[in-house]
This record gives sequence, C-alpha cells and structure tokens, in this order.
Amino acid sequence: MQEPLPLGESIAPDEIQDNWIRADCEPFDDSALGFQALLPKDWGFQSVRTQNDQLNATKMKPLALFVSPEGTGESPRLQIQGIQLKREISAADWILQYSQTTDREITTVREQSPIFCDTEQVGDIEGVPFAFRSGFLIDGNRGFLIEAMSGSASYDAFRAQAGLMMSSFKLKEPAAQRTVEEWGQLTVGSLKVHAPKSWRPRTAPAPPAGKQAVDFYNLNAEEEIIGLIRAKCSSLPTESLMQARQLALEEFTEAGIGLGELLRHDARPLENFPDGTLSIHKSLVTDSNGPSLELWIYTCHSNSDVLTISLLTPAREATFSTWAHNKRVYEECLFLMELTEQ
Repeated sequence: MQEPLPLGESIAPDEIQDNWIRADCEPFDDSALGFQALLPKDWGFQSVRTQNDQLNATKMKPLALFVSPEGTGESPRLQIQGIQLKREISAADWILQYSQTTDREITTVREQSPIFCDTEQVGDIEGVPFAFRSGFLIDGNRGFLIEAMSGSASYDAFRAQAGLMMSSFKLKEPAAQRTVEEWGQLTVGSLKVHAPKSWRPRTAPAPPAGKQAVDFYNLNAEEEIIGLIRAKCSSLPTESLMQARQLALEEFTEAGIGLGELLRHDARPLENFPDGTLSIHKSLVTDSNGPSLELWIYTCHSNSDVLTISLLTPAREATFSTWAHNKRVYEECLFLMELTEQ
C-alpha cells in the first residue's frame, strides 16, 4: 500500500499564520487564469516569458513561477502551467501521459476525482535529479499543472511544504461546465443518454419489440471507427441483468468481436442505479491483425426496464490516448445518464 501524500498537516497552524501568505495571482492580468495558493512569505515571484497570453492545445504555457530565497538551481520552487484541452480525458490519464513524455517516474498517485490527480514523481532537469509534487486539474476545457519541486537530495525536507502548496491551490474563477467538450443527449426508452457532440449518434431504424438502442461513434480523421458506445433499453419483463450482459456479449461476437480474458466483473452502483454491474473483457477483431480491444458492459435496472451500456475501444496497451479518451467519455456517460420523466 502506498504512503498517502501529505497535505501540509504536519505544519503547525501558528507556523502557517506567521510565515506563510496566500498568494493571489492573475497571469497576464487575466482573471480567468487567476489562482490562489499558500506560499512561504520569503518566497519570490519570477516573471515568465511567453509570446502571448493564450493557452494552446499542443504545448504547456508557463503561468507563474515562485522560488525560495536560495534562488533557482536545485532549490525549491512552485511552477504553474496551463494547457487548452480539446477532448475528454481524466486527470490521472493526462498526467500519466505527461510523465512519460518528460521521462519521469510516478512514485505515488492520489486520484481524487476524474478532474484532479495528485502525484509524486522523480526525474531529471538538465541532468540534475529532481523530485516533484505534481497535480493536474481539469477545469472545463483548460488544464492546470501545479508542480512543487526541489532537488531530490533536499525533497524530504521540502515534502510537507509541497503538500500544503498543492492542497491550498484554488482557481479564482472555475469554469461552469463539468466536461471538456460540448455534450448532447438522446432518449432511449426510459433513459436519457449523454455523449460528446464530436461522437456521431445513430439510432436503430426498426428495433425489436420492447427494445430500443442508440450507438455513438468516435471517428478519426479518416472516418474510421475508433470507439463505440451502445446504449440499450429493454422493457421485456423476462430479461435479467445477467441475460442482458450475455445478449450484449453475443451481439458483439456475432459482429466479429472475439472475446478474451475477463479483466473485471464487479458491482458499480450509481446514484440512480444502485444495482449496476460492470464487466470488462479483452477482445479482438476476428480474422484481423488490428489492435487488441476492450469490451466494457454496464448493466442495471431502470424501474422495470433493463439498461445495457457498452463500450468497444482499442485496448490501453494498443493506443493509450484513444483508450483514455474513450474510457473517460464512457465513465462520464454513465455518470450523466438519467431517467426520463414517466
């Protein structure tokens, strides 16, 4: 079991009151980028160099840098950066991708929610070993990377302070929307299903009696399907959750999806659907050399109806970025689904 990340609990309240201040910062005089965080009183602010004040989707933009009295080098510092997000992803998957591109190792993870992940990492800066308290916060279509860091040799002495900086970070004007993208909804029987408008919907023109369904397709630039969410509602009184899951498996098998190892099968209660269960299968396209797949199937009751929400996605190890996006959309789809008014 990993050691929990400190949040500054070991720093006495009197110490905070006497020697810390709540920094109030508005990068580029833009209140929408404004934030607050607790910092030692003797720390200084260093201006950041940037060509413009706009966040972009391809490169992190420095927003603020605070340094200890010792200056730079291996001494402690707090750096805030921002990025524009285009597609749904969880904070944990984003920061995992970022650590890989920066050749860092994540040593501890605390996934607080889909929109905030707190980690400790180790890596080098210009050949010098560093330790990082790195958190990523998703706010609408913006992402904020909060990093308190120091040379590895001095990080243990700095660790509690880094925790207090991280736990005190707050945006001044958080976005109103919960998701990165704009979402829409469709009604399937007794269920309202939500999905990003970037996913293409298709309803069955003539569904069997007692059953309704809608598919949402994630397409790449070549209009190839790289993700599928299928929502089905059955009002047949004889259909159980186990039968609904088995029917979904048979449906995908008949479409040429071969089933492999069962990775997970457990209860997943949601607020309006307390009896929900989720199963995840390793899969692949029969007679194909394409990437391995995962098939996720969620079943639950909605009053007297049985709901089945499935996800077919490239596997994590096949295409991580596509898997991370599809998974986040699916999880948010489950979170947002609601009953129609009867």
